[in-house]
Amino acid sequence: MGAGTAFCILASSRNSIHHSWQARLQEENSVYETEMTTIYEAAKYAVTLQSDIKIWSDSQSSLKTIANGSTSNKIEREIQTLLLHYTNIRLGWTRAYVGYLGNEMADYLAKTAITTVGVSIHHVALPRCSGMCHEGMARAVGP
Repeated sequence: MGAGTAFCILASSRNSIHHSWQARLQEENSVYETEMTTIYEAAKYAVTLQSDIKIWSDSQSSLKTIANGSTSNKIEREIQTLLLHYTNIRLGWTRAYVGYLGNEMADYLAKTAITTVGVSIHHVALPRCSGMCHEGMARAVGP
């Protein structure tokens, strides 16, 4: 079925959704790739807005990787490039599962993206892996 990914922008009243995006990734994609895709799609959408935007994520590992600045991963580089060119977009960390409405809504949308008919399948390139990596993966999930 794949993994769901989503982001939402709350309306100024903070109790309804102004805009949302959701997609389903391939089964082979990792949770990390799902988190990075969500940040990337949110940043791309934020570029279209003419105001200061803060993108909140509960993925510390994704945010630390983006802040690190040196990566060979395409989506990570694209996020870094967007943030360098559009200084009105900022990233921030939020705790998961503590009731923050925006985070809870995004989690709900991501979960429903897996089973909702009509949600697009978003193709994220899988990282390159040597033969040893595939062999190790086969052993980890095989008989």
